[in-house]
Amino acid sequence: MLSPTGGAAGVLDAARTSTGLTLRRDLAVSTVTLDPRVLGETDDGVGIVPFTGQLIVNVTVTNQGNEPISDVPVQVLLGSDRSGTSSSESITVERLEPAEATSLEFLFDVVPVVNYEIVVNVGPAPGEFDTENNLYRLPFVVNEEG
Repeated sequence: MLSPTGGAAGVLDAARTSTGLTLRRDLAVSTVTLDPRVLGETDDGVGIVPFTGQLIVNVTVTNQGNEPISDVPVQVLLGSDRSGTSSSESITVERLEPAEATSLEFLFDVVPVVNYEIVVNVGPAPGEFDTENNLYRLPFVVNEEG
């Protein structure tokens, strides 16, 4: 029976240093928020963002596995229904320890009354089996001015 002192931090430390655990790599897109933030939704479930010319996309990526992962690719794609235009930004996170998260910021130009979709993709890490949480999609529209 495992009963380390130190609460949750003690349990995490014991798990990280255990020699009896199977090594597991698991990256995840934990959160995605927009600035300005989504204020509501259309009847179709599309987010509504207030009028703006630039959108900040805040992404949190977490190593949910139990071994460190280096050179973690994070890509954010902003696609629109206007002539199929899109814009993409990428960052490589140098290293994520087990249970470590990092927040990243991406900036995109947007125009009102256009349907957009943010697609965030992290990894996958070599040997990663659970990749369902590596992809996040968020459809939205930017409101008109006024």
